[in-house]
Amino acid sequence: MCPMPDLFKNFQIVIILSAALSVGACTGKSQDTVGSGSGAESQAVSTGKSGATAEERALYIKEIAAMAEQLDRTYEDGWICGRNTRVHKSGYRDVSPQVKAQFAVAYQEMLNKTDQNLAMEASSYVPYSKRFKFALDWWKNSDAREAFIKEPTKKKLVWLQESMLDGSELFWRVFEKLNPGKVNSVAVMAHDQEQDMVYNYTEREGHPGSFSQQWVIWSDTLAALGDNKGSNPKDKSEKSQ
Repeated sequence: MCPMPDLFKNFQIVIILSAALSVGACTGKSQDTVGSGSGAESQAVSTGKSGATAEERALYIKEIAAMAEQLDRTYEDGWICGRNTRVHKSGYRDVSPQVKAQFAVAYQEMLNKTDQNLAMEASSYVPYSKRFKFALDWWKNSDAREAFIKEPTKKKLVWLQESMLDGSELFWRVFEKLNPGKVNSVAVMAHDQEQDMVYNYTEREGHPGSFSQQWVIWSDTLAALGDNKGSNPKDKSEKSQ
């Protein structure tokens, strides 16, 4: 057992010690409020918003990079919500494990600064647009910036979606590894609910979106970063649909 004296205690990983849960996570259905009106007592662990220490951040980046390096050599079934295989269709797949780990930690830290606690309230979910804006700003200023900018517009959309889902899952799996026995089924279901909402481009509880909606919203912004959207007839046809 790895000694972890409150390591990474400032990350907002919500572990519910006692709760009643009713949630349609990873089903594609509208999500219900978690624990609403149940009267169940719960206690959240590690909900601080002050950010991680340099030691905590370095540990998680190291562990996530190692996991990503191993997974990048093969395929992992049941990666998202126990159903989706870890297969990436954008240039994100070729990003180094170290950069993937850096994004995973930065993405988690961003979420920690919010009031999201899906184990208690599904409406606390951070909107997809806020997640997308963060991911876009991070990748266009990252060490993988050149590769990201060179992607066609539609692949940039895919890259950002894939990185959010993969980054969150990598962080979660490493958290489970470093904190054996601290993650129960309620916490797992809350995590899966979040992944399902992101997978479905959900802006707010009960309102899933779509790739085509994201295309309408973001195609001009993404095209302006560098690729020539107008040179691809498929890009034009996609926006008109």
